[in-house]
Amino acid sequence: MACSSDDDKSNGGDDDRAPKSGFVSVFNSKIVVGTVEAGSYQAIASFTDASGVTGGVQGAKCETSKDGGCTLSLCPTSSGTDAGPVGDAGAAKIVHAGAIDITGASESPIRLEPQSDGQYKSAQGGKSIWAGGEDLKIHAAGNTSGVGAFDAALKAPSNVKVTAPAWGTQGPTIDRSKDLELAWSVSGGSASGQIQTLISGLAAGGGKSATLTCTHAVADGKAKIPAALLGKFEAAKTNFSMLAIEKGTQNVSPDWKVTLLLQSTATREGGAPAAGLATMQ
Repeated sequence: MACSSDDDKSNGGDDDRAPKSGFVSVFNSKIVVGTVEAGSYQAIASFTDASGVTGGVQGAKCETSKDGGCTLSLCPTSSGTDAGPVGDAGAAKIVHAGAIDITGASESPIRLEPQSDGQYKSAQGGKSIWAGGEDLKIHAAGNTSGVGAFDAALKAPSNVKVTAPAWGTQGPTIDRSKDLELAWSVSGGSASGQIQTLISGLAAGGGKSATLTCTHAVADGKAKIPAALLGKFEAAKTNFSMLAIEKGTQNVSPDWKVTLLLQSTATREGGAPAAGLATMQ
């Protein structure tokens, strides 16, 4: 069965993590190094049963705000934070869902095999495995003492070329008083998935970190990040990256929430990844 979409999340983990949760993730890269085109892929999976964990460290809460397709999280830094009481936390268990086969890419099947400790060894290779729009299927054989069998389907996200913002030596220069214009085009394949823009650094005023995640449809070709959110950052260097993603969730017996994530490198002019250090002004 196809998995449900989950556009508000942006990584293999989950901010509202279920006691029994896991993920299957495939990352596809197609870049240019000098004058040479280079491709690669990596598939990983992990499942954790934290249903027996109680108490534990109660960390300070993050403040979250949303504007359009963007979510901003302001979190206290570890320095000076009152972590709260520590209880008898117990221990989370690493389990598995049996062998996992990923099909529909140019390298197919991609198989992830569980090891004796329940962890999966990643599968990787030295080529790009999709152009965008292909139907990928994920099948897990299941494990009677862990995660049940499941099937899911996702469309591969596009390979995307970023045309805005302009790129300097290390990354873009961002005027926090203005909306940030984003623009991109599809490089081969069909328009599929979402563009994820991630900015992380220090929050204005100090004492907190700021993480901004914005998600827009690849088919839109352009978007804006509101100045109201950019103004929450300190005038300093921040991490900046753009990726093409497709994501969904699957409810799996017994009581598991599984995140499925496909990612493609977004490139900038010249073919290098659209990732670096932005200068916030």
